[in-house]
Order: sequence, then C-alpha cells, then structure tokens
Amino acid sequence: MYYMKLLVFIGSMTTLALLTGCDKELKEHPIPASLKRQLEMQNDPTVQSKKISGTLTVDAKLASRVSETATLFIFARPVGQESGPPLAVKRSSGTKFPYKYHIGQINTMLEETQFEGELSITARLSREGTTNAAPGDLEGGATAQVGSENVDIVLNRLIQDATGVEKGKAIAPAL
Repeated sequence: MYYMKLLVFIGSMTTLALLTGCDKELKEHPIPASLKRQLEMQNDPTVQSKKISGTLTVDAKLASRVSETATLFIFARPVGQESGPPLAVKRSSGTKFPYKYHIGQINTMLEETQFEGELSITARLSREGTTNAAPGDLEGGATAQVGSENVDIVLNRLIQDATGVEKGKAIAPAL
C-alpha cells in the first residue's frame, strides 16, 4: 500500500511540474539562412535535376599516395574559366574510392548563380585539406553538360611544385 501511495504522489508531482513548468509561448530558434536554403533546394525537383554525377577513382599508379586524412574537393566552373571562384564546390572527408559523386545547383557558391551549360569538373584530393592545389595533391577532371550522369573522373595527376618535385622530397645530388 505504501508503494501505491508513493507512486500516486510521484505521478501527481510530475503532472504538476509539467503543467506549471511549461513555457506557454514556445520560442522559435531561427536556422541559418544557408541551411534553410539547402533544405529548400533538397526538396525541389527542378534543382535536383541541375547536377552532374559520376564516379571518382584513383589511377593505380597513384593509389599509394591516397591518405585517409585527405580532403576531397569537387569544383565546377564554366568551360574556359581557369581562375576565380568556382561556380560550385563540394567538400568531403574520409573518402573511400571508388566514390560516387554529384555536384549541382545545391552546391553553388552564390544563391543567384545558375548551375547550367557546359562545365569543367575538377576533383582534387588535398593532403592538407585546403582548396588551393599543393604539391602532393591528386587531381583529375572532365567536361560535361549539366544533367549528365556517369561522368567518371580519374585522379591521375600528381600536383608538383615549380621545380617538378613533390613537397617534402629532396632532389638527389648530381654525380
């Protein structure tokens, strides 16, 4: 009987705490504009159709240079544009190859930018995790029309410094 009274008492106190402790006006916490934009774009079929997709692989000769801590960047630029900010960029860490990728309108740098036309897609595996190419990074690319699928890219170029030497490698002395 004691436990029954205790159980009723605890239930009453819990109900009382819930009724008196609730804030009658729930406050909405705004989400960041960039996240709100991304959520809206994920549910828009028109936006989802504006993408390029395929598979990224690493050339067998360079496979030993892939680091588990490297960061993958995928850039999209209009064909012929070699410098300046990309149209769209996507970043991924801990990438396993082969890697299925897609880049599109949802990855554009500026809200008003349209992901359309023929684009140059560059994939770079950065050892240091930076967007700028550095010696030791692996890179590959392809050109494709927005809406294309199966645009496969092979990371087949090793970025070297101006002397043609990978960063951190000594030049053997001439004999």
